[in-house]
Parts: sequence; structure tokens; C-alpha cells
Amino acid sequence: MVRILSKRGMLAEDDRTMLLGYCMLFEQWLRADDEIKASGGSALKINSRGVMASHPAAIERRKAWAQLQRVCSEFGMSPSARTGLAQIKEGKSDTGKDRFFNQKFTSNRA
Repeated sequence: MVRILSKRGMLAEDDRTMLLGYCMLFEQWLRADDEIKASGGSALKINSRGVMASHPAAIERRKAWAQLQRVCSEFGMSPSARTGLAQIKEGKSDTGKDRFFNQKFTSNRA
């Protein structure tokens, strides 16, 4: 992820905490997924009352995934998230009509 964000020019030193959070959430997701696989691979299991219920790790995996999606959105790591980002592009001219009609940046609502 660091390589991708750096290549896009979207990673600053101030982003370390958010990036650390992403890594921790990804680890939670992986651990929950591994636990499900180790117990037979099903996200459902029979609980102590004999009722089919979500595996506890499946619940944790879903929570981690939802949080990962939010963090990824902050970094523009989905197509819909990227539509709201502005990124300056290199260009020749920055005067006259070019500024208004051939913009050198892409910007949607941020």
C-alpha cells in the first residue's frame, strides 16, 4: 500500500497514524479469516443452543472489513473514493483559457 500511495503522490509523513491503523485492521481481518479457515471454513456454526449462527470470527472479519473500507476510502483506494480527490497534473501552460477549459487538475468534490 505504501508503494501505491507514494507512486500516486498521496502519502505524507502525517499519514503514518492512519497507515498504521490500516495495517492493524488488515491484520485483524487476516486473523479472523484464518480462524474461520482453521475451524472448517464456514462463516456459520452451531452455537451452544443448537442454533445456526455466525461464527464469532466472521463477525470480527465483517467489522474489520467495514473499517478497512473506510480507511481505504480516506487514501483514495477505491474507484468511488478516487473521484473525490484532486491531484495536480503536469502541463505546459497555466494561463488564459487553458486555466478554465483545459484544466491541469482533476477535481470533484473533496
